[in-house]
Amino acid sequence: MGRCCIHCYLRPPRDIPAGWAPHSHLHPLAPPRPGLCLACLLPLHEKGEYWTDVETGIHNAVETYSDFNVAVHLSYYDPYDYHSFAEASGQILALEPDGVMFAPTVPQYTKPFTDELTQHNIPYIYIDSNIKEEPFVSTS
Repeated sequence: MGRCCIHCYLRPPRDIPAGWAPHSHLHPLAPPRPGLCLACLLPLHEKGEYWTDVETGIHNAVETYSDFNVAVHLSYYDPYDYHSFAEASGQILALEPDGVMFAPTVPQYTKPFTDELTQHNIPYIYIDSNIKEEPFVSTS
């Protein structure tokens, strides 16, 4: 049975042998898709800290799904300086990304950022923490 669309092509049927992978040489036959630019805002961190694993996971996902033409712009803020978060979030807004993943800080700095994202119809999701007053996933 053939694959009818990219979604079906990438999700193997249940009755295939372990270790099956889609044929990467077939992807160039698909029409080119516009790129997707995602932004990610993380706290500054030292190598080996928790955020290193998060960052590694982001890089691995971009590499694994490279056929989907996804780019991630990583930005950082000083977790001990709230103005650093405000500045970094402003830089992300200037990029006009297709979506944003970020580690939120205190509500008075997170809310203006999420308000701007919502106003510009940019979907977002929090990484690692939630803020009670704000939804952790946008509905844009």
